[in-house]
Amino acid sequence: MILEKFNSEERPPLVAVDIAIFNGKGEVLLGKRRGETAASGQWNFPGGHVRMGEKLEEAAKREIKEELGDQIKIEVSKKVIGVVQNNLSPHYIPHVIIILEACYLDGEPELIEQDRCEEWRWFSINQLPESTFAEVEQVLTNRSSGEIKIGTNWENKYK
Repeated sequence: MILEKFNSEERPPLVAVDIAIFNGKGEVLLGKRRGETAASGQWNFPGGHVRMGEKLEEAAKREIKEELGDQIKIEVSKKVIGVVQNNLSPHYIPHVIIILEACYLDGEPELIEQDRCEEWRWFSINQLPESTFAEVEQVLTNRSSGEIKIGTNWENKYK
């Protein structure tokens, strides 16, 4: 594997895609993460790593199916509403995350990956829970203002 050529300080970041799904009421769908994830205990967008050769939109559609099931109908746009770079515990693997906007059409989210997510819930963007992942709030604020800014949440285990 190509990443084996790099030591941990030289390794290029992994690319991930998160999906900000909005319904007709202007609410956003967030999942409460669990397990050994960087956002454990926090509400976050669905999403995950982009696979080799996969386009962002394809990765977003795959992640929706993997995390929310095939009963929910979502239209993923090519509109980027945020970019986040992070390097969080417990694994300290640098990531660049592109957040795409999507529109809820029909159906209910299923709790597919129960080891990684406790529940899915719709929230008003003006009334997010206290334990919302910091980048989610920043992306939603930037979206409201029509701006795209790079969010950073960087923990360095090599301090």
